[in-house]
Amino acid sequence: VLFGGWGVTGPMPWVWVYDSLSRAWTHLTDEITGGFGGLADGSMTLYSGSLEQYQGLFVIYGGETLSAVTNAFYFLDVDNRKFSPIPSVNEVPKSAYHRAGMWKDQLFAFGGFPRYYEAHGDLLRFDFTDMMWHHMGAAADKGGPGPRWECGLVFVPFLDKFLVGFGQS
Repeated sequence: VLFGGWGVTGPMPWVWVYDSLSRAWTHLTDEITGGFGGLADGSMTLYSGSLEQYQGLFVIYGGETLSAVTNAFYFLDVDNRKFSPIPSVNEVPKSAYHRAGMWKDQLFAFGGFPRYYEAHGDLLRFDFTDMMWHHMGAAADKGGPGPRWECGLVFVPFLDKFLVGFGQS
């Protein structure tokens, strides 16, 4: 699944699915219901967020619209062609240009901008078992990387660790 992004003509708020067996792309944007009513500009124009897979659905977190950094937090159900908000007990943190990864029932997000061009090095965690966001603290306070955006983030399951590298600070 490919969602959002920025192209030579500006934001690209589309959903595409690639079928590796047929080696073909399918454009699904016009078939999807639910929309992003909670975004600042009321549209699907979202880029610089994250897309992760969880229990057969895709989790869309954060990003930017043409007017604001958002706290968008949605499931994308490709099979049923539907967006739906993910309920959260507490406030969803705003973030764009962060990197995210799933581990078991948890979504981790590192770095990015909570406001335009104010990078941070915080590690955030959403726990799908208690439906709450948890602030894990600034990584640099624990000997980790400092504030950055557009970095690499990879979860290595057999090590139970995230690897963070590169990026802009």
